[in-house]
Amino acid sequence: MNEKNVIHKAFTDVVFVERVHQEAYKKCLEDTEYQLATEDAARLLRQLKETLSNNEQKKLLDELESTGDRMYSPFLEYCYCQGIEDSEMIHNQLKKYGISIVREDLEYNYISEATTNDAFDIVQ
Repeated sequence: MNEKNVIHKAFTDVVFVERVHQEAYKKCLEDTEYQLATEDAARLLRQLKETLSNNEQKKLLDELESTGDRMYSPFLEYCYCQGIEDSEMIHNQLKKYGISIVREDLEYNYISEATTNDAFDIVQ
């Protein structure tokens, strides 16, 4: 994601900021599995911090945690781009199972509470 041309900036501002970093992340926060993993990570970090013997070690741990957070954002962007790049192949694979995604409906997506028939059509 090092390229900073106008198209990339627009794509980043609209797709990544709005769809990935806001909408997808909001849904992720509501996911029980994600919540449990976040609580476990926070608990382990607290325990580790308590075992560290000086402020320099604690500072290094904080920096490590911050670096991990910074790495996650570009990873999400690459994942999203890969999904876009693979979208035709994904649609073709779904068709093999009789599934055709025929409309863009932002209300329904792969993690929504929509029924199968609301989100996509079954090809006969």
